[in-house]
Amino acid sequence: MNKKAPDDNDTRPYDEFMRYAKLHSVADEKTGEKHAYQYVSAEDVPKILLGTFVGQPDEKRKEVEEALEHHKKNNETKHIIEHIVDTVWTQYDEGKNLALDDEECKNFLLMCLDIYEKTMAKELDRKAREIDENVADKAPK
Repeated sequence: MNKKAPDDNDTRPYDEFMRYAKLHSVADEKTGEKHAYQYVSAEDVPKILLGTFVGQPDEKRKEVEEALEHHKKNNETKHIIEHIVDTVWTQYDEGKNLALDDEECKNFLLMCLDIYEKTMAKELDRKAREIDENVADKAPK
């Protein structure tokens, strides 16, 4: 099931992000100038995704890769998150019962965490950590 993206003037994606956002300040090694970064913990990403799309009507959407590349170029993080949930859900709901069983949910969350880790690594100019099944096994049941 694909969900319609919130309207451009809909503040729900921003509001959901801000519910979990943390602020981190880093000083530039050369100049000492401080830079503030807003981020969310990986464990909060599924909550943000769910909060953004609950109640959205169904709608046919573009393929994930095409949308990700388009939005990366336009620096539209909100739309990247929205589209991942909308399109990818159908790929992970293998039973087509409009719900993810334990294994489907685990695979979906691993994909979300992997994308989030790669995005944060790029933004923080560091090497991305590998996200594997061990990460999902550490999650509370």
